[in-house]
Amino acid sequence: MYLPVVSGAVLALCWAGAEFRLYLDRVVAEHERRDEALRERQRLFNQMWQALADHRGNETLPETVLAHLEQLFGADLVAVWSATDDRRAFQLRGVHPGDAAVAHRLTKVAYVSPCFDCLAEKKQILRMDDYAARTSAALSWFCQEHQLPYLVLCPILVRQHLVGVLALFYRAKPPLAARVAEEMQSAANLFLCAL
Repeated sequence: MYLPVVSGAVLALCWAGAEFRLYLDRVVAEHERRDEALRERQRLFNQMWQALADHRGNETLPETVLAHLEQLFGADLVAVWSATDDRRAFQLRGVHPGDAAVAHRLTKVAYVSPCFDCLAEKKQILRMDDYAARTSAALSWFCQEHQLPYLVLCPILVRQHLVGVLALFYRAKPPLAARVAEEMQSAANLFLCAL
C-alpha cells in the first residue's frame, strides 16, 4: 500500500535533484564564460597599454589599439585627438577603420568643434546624438555623411586639463551602462602613456 507512494516520492525527489544539478551546471558555466570574457578584456587592455607605451612620441597611434577599441566597444569608427602644445587646438592621432579621406575630414573637425570645449568643462564622458545643438557643422556633416548618428566622447585628462579625446562613433545607439562608461574612460586613460 505504501510502496507506490514511496516510489513516487523517491522518483520525484530524484527528478528534483537532477533538475537542481542541471541548474547548478548552467550557473557555473555562465560564471566561467563571464570570467573568461573579463580575462580577455583585461588581456586586451594590457596589450593596448603596451602598444601605446611602445609608440610613445610617435605622431600616429598604433592601428592595433584602435582596432581593439572598436572590438571592445562595438564602435563603427574610433578616433583619437591630442591637444597641441598650447592646448588651443587638437590634432588627429589615429582613426580606425578609415582611409585618408576620413582622416583628412576628422583633422578639420578637430579645429572647430565646440564639443571639445564642452568636454573640457565637464571632464566626463559625453554622449551626443543632437549634433546641431552641441557641435560644429563640420562634425555634424561628417556624421551624417558617414551615417554615424551617435557619438561618445571620452576625455583624456592630465591634472584636470584636456590633453586628448577618444571618440567612438556608432550607427546604432550604444548601450552606455555605468560599467561600460567606466571601461571607456579607462580606455581613454590608456592614451596618457602615448600622448
